[in-house]
Amino acid sequence: FPVTIAAILLGVVVGGLLADWSIELSLLVLIGVYLLVCWETPVTILWVCGCVFVVVVVVVVVVVVVGGVFSLDGLSLSVGLAVLRCLREQGVVEAGLKWPNDLLVAGGKIAGVLLELSGDPAGECQVVIGIGVNVNMLPGSRVVIDQPWTSLRECVGHLVDRTALTQALGRWLQHYLSLHAQGGFAALREEWEACHLWQGKEVSLLAGPLRIDGVVLGVDSLGALRLDVAGQERQFSGGELSLRLRNDS
Repeated sequence: FPVTIAAILLGVVVGGLLADWSIELSLLVLIGVYLLVCWETPVTILWVCGCVFVVVVVVVVVVVVVGGVFSLDGLSLSVGLAVLRCLREQGVVEAGLKWPNDLLVAGGKIAGVLLELSGDPAGECQVVIGIGVNVNMLPGSRVVIDQPWTSLRECVGHLVDRTALTQALGRWLQHYLSLHAQGGFAALREEWEACHLWQGKEVSLLAGPLRIDGVVLGVDSLGALRLDVAGQERQFSGGELSLRLRNDS
């Protein structure tokens, strides 16, 4: 098998998911072209989009070995659906998606997805999928976080078993990766849009110094964001884009 555990860990670090961590191997499943490896970690420093979160998380790392048939388009959105179904199964029924890779509850971030690609996207390559879920941290901690957040524990009202959560994530990932392998993101587009919290919302899309204001129409079959910009539909995709509600500080 072309992917080693060391390569997986390197991909996670390069992807910016973990800065200080302690891991326990919780689940290892080989499913077709997927090597699915799930870890649970205690207190973790999670680095996302320039912000540091000191959280109690479950980190799931999946390596998808692509041989030219598996579509990478919209893959992070398909993974987001898997995380969402897992959260709702745990009782967080109000959880929803925010394009491209965030999961929110009442405006607070509870989970996120990050992908790292190695190899030739047109041929054989490896995709490292990192998932961070805020599990048991509660408000009132000494951690300073400069954006709204929440946790599974806060939502369901009790301490959450990280091992059970990790296993549930693995099960939902197998399900949605299989669906994505069969029909690409196009087969999941309608389901994703039904779970998108910002459908029809006025938003600002930031790309470096560039700001584009529009109304969210949804996503296309490749996972690109569709915006109504001054009466014209435009599509946007890329890893350096940030989406915010209009006038949201």
